[in-house]
Amino acid sequence: ELDLTTLNEVSIDHILHGLTGLNSSFDDELSPSARAHALLIRAMLIFPLALRPLLDEANVAIYGAPPRKSPSKTTWGDLLAQPPFADAVSFRHEEHGVAHGRLAMLYAKRCGPLWRADNVHLWLHACASRITSLFASSAFASELGAARKQWSEGPLCIAEALSKDYASMPVEEGQLPNAIEKSVQARLHPPRNFGSMMGLGRLARMDPYGGAPAPTASIHTPAILLFFQLLMPWVELDRTGTVVQALRWKDVGKGMKQAISGTLRFLSCLAQDAVTLTREGWDWLLAAME
Repeated sequence: ELDLTTLNEVSIDHILHGLTGLNSSFDDELSPSARAHALLIRAMLIFPLALRPLLDEANVAIYGAPPRKSPSKTTWGDLLAQPPFADAVSFRHEEHGVAHGRLAMLYAKRCGPLWRADNVHLWLHACASRITSLFASSAFASELGAARKQWSEGPLCIAEALSKDYASMPVEEGQLPNAIEKSVQARLHPPRNFGSMMGLGRLARMDPYGGAPAPTASIHTPAILLFFQLLMPWVELDRTGTVVQALRWKDVGKGMKQAISGTLRFLSCLAQDAVTLTREGWDWLLAAME
């Protein structure tokens, strides 16, 4: 039976166990249910990009009501807009981020239906709410952020398998990309965010190895913004959620602010030029009449 009351037993040290050199007696300190909570929260901390594909495959309504018995009333859409999910792209593993993204997509496609049960969905939502609430504290956010930054830059015990075996695994049937060349190109040409509204400034780059446009829109972008982005014929969707930084409402606001500021500067210069031309034309006309 699911016991969410033990979520309060899970501390920062339990979540970071094994990530920052902590060697406390993890098994002895927590009850079995609390230990399961800690493991799931730790997985969300390290692999936050795996959550959205899993929710999609489990047919979860991102902007619908949260599970009725969840300790949090925050919708999935609002949870995904907060750390560690909102800034997940910045904390991918530097060397094996592409392989992790593929494995996350494959896991979601294979095991997504297992997460549709009410209790399982409730557990997932409660743990996601717990990790976002920890990031809401500046002290905890700093410690958690430092830990996942350290993990993203460190070596992994299965590095050879990730680079040789899993990096080229097809995400969709019939798809066999050259993952090594793609990952090299991704490091040489990282995704750019020009801060333009609706992604209009994100021109698609042609993939020299696959011939298809490189992704320019993230699956983690809010649904309304993503809808308008995908209306543009040059926009390609990053279905893995690991390549492109998500566009947020604050990015739209910043783009609108820049556009309005630029328009006002243009109109101001135009008005000044018009006054100058009018004055010079009037002086010339008076001189000609004399």
